[in-house]
Amino acid sequence: DLVIVLSISIPIAAGWAQHRALLNRQMRWRTLRANMLISQVIALCVAVTIAGATDYGYWALAAGMLSQHSVAFILGWAVMDWRPSRVTDWAGVRSALTFGANLTVFTFANWLNRNLDNALIGWRWGAGELGFYTRAYQLIKLPLTLISGPITGAVIPSLSRMQDKQERWRARILEAMSAVFLVAYALTTFMVATSDALVLLVFGAAWSKSADILLVLLFAMYVANVANVTGWIYITLGNTKRMAIWGGIRLPITVVGIIIGLPYGAVGVAAGFAGAALVSLIPCVMFAVYGTPLSAYSVLRSAGGPATISIAAALAGRAMGNPAGAQDSAQAILSILVAGGISGLLYLMGLGVLFLVDENMRISQARLLRLAGDRLKRRPGGLKGGKAD
Repeated sequence: DLVIVLSISIPIAAGWAQHRALLNRQMRWRTLRANMLISQVIALCVAVTIAGATDYGYWALAAGMLSQHSVAFILGWAVMDWRPSRVTDWAGVRSALTFGANLTVFTFANWLNRNLDNALIGWRWGAGELGFYTRAYQLIKLPLTLISGPITGAVIPSLSRMQDKQERWRARILEAMSAVFLVAYALTTFMVATSDALVLLVFGAAWSKSADILLVLLFAMYVANVANVTGWIYITLGNTKRMAIWGGIRLPITVVGIIIGLPYGAVGVAAGFAGAALVSLIPCVMFAVYGTPLSAYSVLRSAGGPATISIAAALAGRAMGNPAGAQDSAQAILSILVAGGISGLLYLMGLGVLFLVDENMRISQARLLRLAGDRLKRRPGGLKGGKAD
């Protein structure tokens, strides 16, 4: 019954999907964030009120979720003037449907790529081992959630408008990729240096096995950050068919890696996942850049320097901070401060040296900082209208 009720949220969310897409295309991110915040606050109030005033239990959470989607739907229609109408350009519709269908195929393949490891661990080793793995996986998603996701929402609409200006598109996408790598690898540096203490502090001593899994998965993140931004190439140039094909190519590589590691438990699966990601890195980049103004070398070069500095800084901070030696929360906090601080300082120093020797990176990051400064000085737009906010 609960699943049936929660399924009502699917058509509600789909009902304002076009409005959300148009707001994103117009780069009205403040409006989108306001929608998200308001709907979540109302959902929380509804769930807490029902839970406190009744004995409905988990149905309070269901009511909160439905409230969130409903409020987001209403606000989406209120702030965006677009309304459904009769189709007059079927050629455009067919093009959009083809684009979306290919993207759906890739999304499904990517979902399998990200979830088969969970299914196989649960099947072979049971809920206990799966619990250790999912806790570790939950933490490694942090760099992607905090960095790649928000930046992707800003980059794709901007770059999509430059499809016919190849040199400008090439320069801007390399700048955006470089910015993602610098920030994502900074967070990865911190997490590699402090992984054991971080697991102890967040989950407790009973989950110590997750620390070994987390450390292995974190090294896979160096590859995953590169693979994720190749999606920008496909989408902003309209090459979602190639994107879907690559999803089909990558999936069996991941499956083989997971199966090889499966006999060795969750740590083995993590190692197999990381190995598969590493094996598919160069083919992934080469397949994405084929027929575009980008070269595989330029993409890998923008990631290689920060990744190398990150790994060296993280291992040094880990050696000095000894996160594996923490026995309680107080020691974990101290280890995080020492290991995280040392690794962060070394990472920044390494980037400083990199900027001195790499003029292109220095120029591109200086330009991004100027653009960010200019953006902060702009007067915020309103909730309505077509201007970016």
